[in-house]
Amino acid sequence: MPKQLVVIDMPAFVEILGKHKEQLHTVYSEEDTDNSSEELSELTRLYRVDRRQRQAIDSCSDELTSFTNAWSLFDGEFRTLRAFCGGLASAFANTATVV
Repeated sequence: MPKQLVVIDMPAFVEILGKHKEQLHTVYSEEDTDNSSEELSELTRLYRVDRRQRQAIDSCSDELTSFTNAWSLFDGEFRTLRAFCGGLASAFANTATVV
């Protein structure tokens, strides 16, 4: 969710990318992972400088706001970051079979 991303620092995000680089590159190009970092920087900047966007992001509830609704605040911006986060949110923690 954007609300969770604006509080993460770039080194932590880069560390997440690094830990999952091999897996990410099965779906995303290296350019996509670079773009997600750039988009996170832009999202964080927007959160700091735009009071209206900050209030909209802060008003999203983790329990009540859907992933789609939270990202709809940005009119299609941050597409790579959204796709990356959607993939993380829907990925299984391991490869064990679920019965």
